[in-house]
Amino acid sequence: MSIPNLHDRRAIQEVVALMKTEAIVREIREGGLSAFAEEVAMDELARRIVADEVDYGPGARGRAAWLLDRAAKVLVGFAYLVWLVWVLGLLGLVH
Repeated sequence: MSIPNLHDRRAIQEVVALMKTEAIVREIREGGLSAFAEEVAMDELARRIVADEVDYGPGARGRAAWLLDRAAKVLVGFAYLVWLVWVLGLLGLVH
């Protein structure tokens, strides 16, 4: 599949969206595209690169989010421990 030299952005976007990233790169490197078609292909390529770098999966968050998750769990655990000591203290089991 090759990128057509059309003047309809949506038609080119539909064709480019179906192409593999390597094929888009090959088409751009080989040249022969109109400036308009090359611009649309470069936009799609840039979109894919950015989308690949930004991973929205559940394990894809940064270190800060990982630390906040752990800190929240530690805080809840600590609060439970304090509550447990308080309850056992009321029962006279802990002095």
